[in-house]
Amino acid sequence: MSLSRKARKGVAAIDTHTQQLIVEAIETLKNDPVPTKKYDVKKLLGSESDYRIRIGQYRVQYTVYREEKAILVFYINRRSDNTYK
Repeated sequence: MSLSRKARKGVAAIDTHTQQLIVEAIETLKNDPVPTKKYDVKKLLGSESDYRIRIGQYRVQYTVYREEKAILVFYINRRSDNTYK
């Protein structure tokens, strides 16, 4: 499990309560890379291994590397018109 520089920057700019919710969601990924029962998770178009979790107005985007058994969280930010561009 790792966070990109952009993801670390994104989470640092978020209020403490939302940060806790996001950290909890990221911790869940360690045991279940696609936790659809607990969170609103969707596969991103155009990729076999990219997903996003919705946490309130925020989106956590990540890649699952199944063969390496690794996850890279590459984007954490508030949902906007430019979020998925």
